[in-house]
Amino acid sequence: MQARRFEIFRRGLRELGYVEGKNILVEYRFADGKVDRLPQLAAELVDLKVNVIVTAGPSVTGPVKQATSTIPIVMAQDADPVGNGFVASLARPGGNITGLSSYSAELNGKRLELLKEIIPRLSRVAILATSNNPGNSQSVKDTELAADQLGVKVQYLEIRYPKDIEAALKT
Repeated sequence: MQARRFEIFRRGLRELGYVEGKNILVEYRFADGKVDRLPQLAAELVDLKVNVIVTAGPSVTGPVKQATSTIPIVMAQDADPVGNGFVASLARPGGNITGLSSYSAELNGKRLELLKEIIPRLSRVAILATSNNPGNSQSVKDTELAADQLGVKVQYLEIRYPKDIEAALKT
């Protein structure tokens, strides 16, 4: 999946006339699931004086924001950049951070409505998510509000590592 994303990224750059290694240099950094490494990796990019930093989500954007207030930061996606404190508003982000937001509180309710339509006797729904992702807490709250209106009970199951999925599914 990650390799596919990078290929799409590179293709987009090529469409804009940028060819990696010819007229653009891309510095990649990966924490490999070790979030405690993120501040160090962000500092490395700042020390390299890169022109822009692209982040893959809020758990990365936070440490990068702490590392620089001058280098532009582009969020590839964030469920709630305003709630996470990265931007002042979606219309006028301010500061040095911009990017894509996937947040839409209405969608949580609509998803549950569709499930209820498909399964009229639906009474319980499990949410598999991680509290490591700051945007998830607001999404869970919005889903719980919608669930109350539909008479559906929501069970939140914490997934921090791939090994947690099997236990959560058994629950």
